[in-house]
Amino acid sequence: MPTEHPAQNENAEISTPPRGFARARELGPGFLWMVSAAGSGELLFTPRVAAQYGYALLWALLAAVALKWFINREVGRFAVCTGVPVLEGFKRLPGPKNWAVWLIVVPQLVVAAASIAGLAASAATALILVLPGGAQIWMIVSISASAALVLYGQYKGVEWTARALAVVLAIASLAAAISVFPSAGALASGLIPRVPAGVDYGEILPWPAICCRARRA
Repeated sequence: MPTEHPAQNENAEISTPPRGFARARELGPGFLWMVSAAGSGELLFTPRVAAQYGYALLWALLAAVALKWFINREVGRFAVCTGVPVLEGFKRLPGPKNWAVWLIVVPQLVVAAASIAGLAASAATALILVLPGGAQIWMIVSISASAALVLYGQYKGVEWTARALAVVLAIASLAAAISVFPSAGALASGLIPRVPAGVDYGEILPWPAICCRARRA
């Protein structure tokens, strides 16, 4: 007889979390999730921003990572303990109907537009290095190709290719970071909150949004 979901049966017991060496068994799925979660924010945007502004925006990266830790931890905790997505939890908050959901969805529309534009710009920047045409053309091509791929629904091969490229990019990024590791003074200067002169906000704003976005639980 199937076990009832905690969301369907409030009296259902949650299994006791593992302790000691038994916790090691949880690391395998965790590592797989971590590798699959590494994406555009970690492997594309951050090196690009660093190449443009050095360590001046290091403080923004650390703030985004810290915020991401709290967001993902609490979203995951809520999903595990209740058996429902976090948006369902916001929907259940007292007050006007779905007010908390709209409070999240509306700003996310702005963030999504900025993120997609930033990703398309990054893809176009790479493509114009090897193919003829301007950045605007390749941005349109990138967005159109991605939309067609999603609508068609056959992107298993692209997913595995992206995973392989993510591993290659992670290794390359680590090697590059080690080779250009700065002095302690240069690194410490990036911890002081400041915005460099002449910063391109259209390219910078999607970066922390992507870096601290919550993963689906």
